[in-house]
Amino acid sequence: MVGFFGPEQKELVQMMYGSASEDYLLLLESLGDFFEKEIEPTARQIDVKAEFPRENIRKLFEQGFTSMGFPKDFGGLELPWPIYVAAMEMCGKACASTALSLATFANSVMPVRRRSIFPR
Repeated sequence: MVGFFGPEQKELVQMMYGSASEDYLLLLESLGDFFEKEIEPTARQIDVKAEFPRENIRKLFEQGFTSMGFPKDFGGLELPWPIYVAAMEMCGKACASTALSLATFANSVMPVRRRSIFPR
């Protein structure tokens, strides 16, 4: 087991968010379990075959992972950036190809988010 969400991450989230950290911790722990069970087992095959991680991306879209940073008014979870970064770190531990694909998606969508489409 890789230990996707360990004591160090928990301590940082608690330090940053205090009493509000409970929900974030539950989310990150469940994401860690998801990455371990659903994403990590396919990582080697994806890399060896040099495949796009299509199935992993589909699973993450279904879990709402890609909407973590978007406003609730637009169907997002409106989570703080450090929580998204912690989730991406876990994803990278599970499957670097999947994490890179998600980062590419986020980098292409975030500029749109910053424009007037979303309220500030």
